[in-house]
Amino acid sequence: MCEDDKRKTHKLKCHTKYFEAIVAGKKRFTVRYNDRNYNTEDTLILCEYDNEKKEYTGRQTKVLVRDKFNDFGLLPDWVILSIEPSPGGKL
Repeated sequence: MCEDDKRKTHKLKCHTKYFEAIVAGKKRFTVRYNDRNYNTEDTLILCEYDNEKKEYTGRQTKVLVRDKFNDFGLLPDWVILSIEPSPGGKL
C-alpha cells in the first residue's frame, strides 16, 4: 500500500469562534473525539457552524493534521490534533 493511500479527508463541524481563530492562524490545534481514527497527514474540511442559530454558515476551510496526541490527561478516545492551513485552504 502506498503511503498516500493512508491519508483521509474528514468533513467536520466547527463552531464560529473556533473557525475564526483557525482561519486567522491563531488556533493551531483542535480537540476531537477519535471516532474517525484521525492520523497525521489527514485533511480536515472544517465547516463553520453558528451554534446560536443552529445552522451552517456555508464557510469552509481546509487544514492538514501535522501531529496527533492522545495523552496529556485526555479521556480515552479523545485526541489533540495539531493543524496547519492547507494550500488553497479556503473553500
